[in-house]
Amino acid sequence: MLDLAIRKAQKLPYTRGQQRHYALVLDKKNRIVSESANSYVKTHTLSYKASKKQGNELACYLHAEVGALIKDRHRRGRKLVVCRVYANGQPAPSEPCPVCKAVLADFPNIKEVIFS
Repeated sequence: MLDLAIRKAQKLPYTRGQQRHYALVLDKKNRIVSESANSYVKTHTLSYKASKKQGNELACYLHAEVGALIKDRHRRGRKLVVCRVYANGQPAPSEPCPVCKAVLADFPNIKEVIFS
Protein backbone atom coordinates (compact mmCIF):
# COMPACT_ATOMS: atom_id res chain seq x y z
CA MET A 1 0.00 0.00 0.00
CA LEU A 2 2.97 2.31 0.44
CA ASP A 3 3.51 2.09 -3.33
CA LEU A 4 -0.08 3.21 -3.93
CA ALA A 5 0.34 6.16 -1.56
CA ILE A 6 3.55 7.14 -3.36
CA ARG A 7 1.83 7.02 -6.78
CA LYS A 8 -1.01 9.21 -5.46
CA ALA A 9 1.47 11.68 -3.94
CA GLN A 10 3.34 11.88 -7.25
CA LYS A 11 0.11 12.99 -8.95
CA LEU A 12 -0.32 15.93 -6.58
CA PRO A 13 0.67 19.29 -8.06
CA TYR A 14 4.04 20.53 -6.87
CA THR A 15 4.17 24.00 -5.32
CA ARG A 16 7.54 25.37 -4.29
CA GLY A 17 7.94 25.31 -0.50
CA GLN A 18 5.09 22.88 0.10
CA GLN A 19 5.39 19.20 0.98
CA ARG A 20 3.62 16.53 -1.04
CA HIS A 21 2.38 14.05 1.56
CA TYR A 22 -0.34 11.46 1.03
CA ALA A 23 -1.97 9.24 3.65
CA LEU A 24 -4.13 6.13 3.57
CA VAL A 25 -6.11 4.62 6.42
CA LEU A 26 -6.58 0.87 6.00
CA ASP A 27 -8.94 -1.52 7.75
CA LYS A 28 -7.91 -4.90 9.16
CA LYS A 29 -8.20 -6.47 5.67
CA ASN A 30 -5.93 -3.76 4.19
CA ARG A 31 -8.80 -2.08 2.34
CA ILE A 32 -8.68 1.70 2.00
CA VAL A 33 -11.09 3.32 4.46
CA SER A 34 -10.01 6.92 3.84
CA GLU A 35 -7.28 8.95 2.21
CA SER A 36 -6.02 12.50 2.14
CA ALA A 37 -3.23 14.82 0.98
CA ASN A 38 -1.67 17.82 2.69
CA SER A 39 -3.85 20.91 2.41
CA TYR A 40 -2.36 24.35 2.80
CA VAL A 41 -5.77 26.06 2.64
CA LYS A 42 -7.76 23.93 5.10
CA THR A 43 -7.44 23.16 8.77
CA HIS A 44 -9.44 21.25 11.35
CA THR A 45 -10.14 21.75 15.03
CA LEU A 46 -7.96 18.73 15.90
CA SER A 47 -5.03 20.18 13.97
CA TYR A 48 -5.43 23.60 15.51
CA LYS A 49 -5.69 22.30 19.09
CA ALA A 50 -2.72 19.97 18.66
CA SER A 51 -0.54 22.65 17.04
CA LYS A 52 -1.45 25.14 19.78
CA LYS A 53 -0.60 22.54 22.45
CA GLN A 54 2.75 21.93 20.73
CA GLY A 55 3.43 25.69 20.67
CA ASN A 56 3.41 25.85 16.88
CA GLU A 57 0.17 27.47 15.79
CA LEU A 58 1.61 28.00 12.29
CA ALA A 59 1.54 24.23 11.73
CA CYS A 60 -2.24 24.08 11.97
CA TYR A 61 -2.88 23.44 8.27
CA LEU A 62 -4.40 20.04 7.51
CA HIS A 63 -1.67 17.40 7.30
CA ALA A 64 -2.36 14.34 5.15
CA GLU A 65 -2.43 11.88 8.04
CA VAL A 66 -4.80 14.04 10.09
CA GLY A 67 -7.10 14.50 7.09
CA ALA A 68 -7.24 10.74 6.50
CA LEU A 69 -7.92 10.03 10.18
CA ILE A 70 -10.74 12.58 10.28
CA LYS A 71 -12.36 11.08 7.17
CA ASP A 72 -12.49 7.68 8.92
CA ARG A 73 -15.62 8.78 10.80
CA HIS A 74 -16.49 5.30 12.09
CA ARG A 75 -12.89 4.59 13.13
CA ARG A 76 -12.69 1.35 11.16
CA GLY A 77 -9.06 1.99 10.28
CA ARG A 78 -6.30 -0.10 11.84
CA LYS A 79 -3.28 1.04 9.84
CA LEU A 80 -2.06 4.46 8.70
CA VAL A 81 0.26 4.68 5.69
CA VAL A 82 1.95 8.03 5.00
CA CYS A 83 4.41 8.97 2.27
CA ARG A 84 6.18 12.03 0.97
CA VAL A 85 7.68 12.67 -2.44
CA TYR A 86 10.33 15.14 -3.55
CA ALA A 87 9.73 17.77 -6.26
CA ASN A 88 11.13 15.33 -8.85
CA GLY A 89 8.58 12.67 -7.80
CA GLN A 90 11.04 10.40 -6.01
CA PRO A 91 9.90 8.95 -2.67
CA ALA A 92 11.25 10.85 0.31
CA PRO A 93 11.66 9.93 3.96
CA SER A 94 8.75 10.96 6.11
CA GLU A 95 8.05 10.92 9.81
CA PRO A 96 5.24 12.30 11.95
CA CYS A 97 5.60 15.86 13.17
CA PRO A 98 4.76 16.63 16.83
CA VAL A 99 1.29 17.86 15.81
CA CYS A 100 0.46 14.65 13.97
CA LYS A 101 1.80 12.55 16.86
CA ALA A 102 -0.52 14.44 19.21
CA VAL A 103 -3.54 13.91 16.95
CA LEU A 104 -2.67 10.25 16.38
CA ALA A 105 -2.80 9.68 20.14
CA ASP A 106 -6.54 10.42 19.95
CA PHE A 107 -7.06 7.48 17.55
CA PRO A 108 -6.41 4.29 19.54
CA ASN A 109 -7.98 2.24 16.73
CA ILE A 110 -4.79 2.80 14.67
CA LYS A 111 -2.50 -0.06 15.63
CA GLU A 112 0.23 0.38 13.02
CA VAL A 113 1.76 3.41 11.34
CA ILE A 114 3.98 3.18 8.27
CA PHE A 115 5.94 6.17 6.97
CA SER A 116 8.04 6.30 3.78
